Amino acid sequence: MCFDASPPLHPGKTPSVKAGNVGSVGVSEINKAKRAVLTGPVVSIQARPSFLLAFRSIFQAGFLFPCEVGCSIEDLLLRQLGLERKIVDDKVSTVFLDGHCVDHMAKAILTHGSTVAFSSALPGLAGATLRRDGLYAGLRSPITYREEDGHICPDQGIITVKLFNLLMDELGPKFLSKGFAIEPSSLMRLLHVHADEFPQEVVSVAFDGKRIEPERLMEKSIYGDAQYVIVSVDTEESRTKIISRSALTP
Repeated sequence: MCFDASPPLHPGKTPSVKAGNVGSVGVSEINKAKRAVLTGPVVSIQARPSFLLAFRSIFQAGFLFPCEVGCSIEDLLLRQLGLERKIVDDKVSTVFLDGHCVDHMAKAILTHGSTVAFSSALPGLAGATLRRDGLYAGLRSPITYREEDGHICPDQGIITVKLFNLLMDELGPKFLSKGFAIEPSSLMRLLHVHADEFPQEVVSVAFDGKRIEPERLMEKSIYGDAQYVIVSVDTEESRTKIISRSALTP
């Protein structure tokens, strides 16, 4: 498996602007990127657990995730996603933040436009070297994350998240249930690839709070001129869960 923890190579497809780089990027660009995601339509999918397999390619390529920034990676996993500390400590072995290995998640601060990658234990010496606070961490000192000076106020932002190997199953459902952002064309392409399973795997779909036939998600016209759509996937069939845009904004 190719473990690519680097930031996105196509900033036109991912609003990868940094809150800490306002001088060169500009406040207007940061706000434009946030609006493009947060004002898009909201799609809530209720599906069987096996439908999550369709998202593995997206997990590895990276997806946009609206969340609170100006806080640590540890805060993202524990407070915002609601993961148990034992799962984080035992299974999240390798973490990259903007291409740098992270040893202490409580000290690694997310900013708007950050790219964070999570992996379980990787094999061999390379895996041992990349592991959080491992015995061989000194061997990759040039690419180790260094805590930056200064204080960043918490704010609503967008980050890119990548998941690899076992963590696609461990963390993937959590991110999907909270809601992630994707271009309509990418969502339609994913659904067309899995068109044979789609009718059987999906229980119900809501578009901006209104129930629709699942097949309509494969029609370009439903998205209008939206640059992004926020998608949540709930695999608990006994519960109807439709997220609203108010849950994604401060």
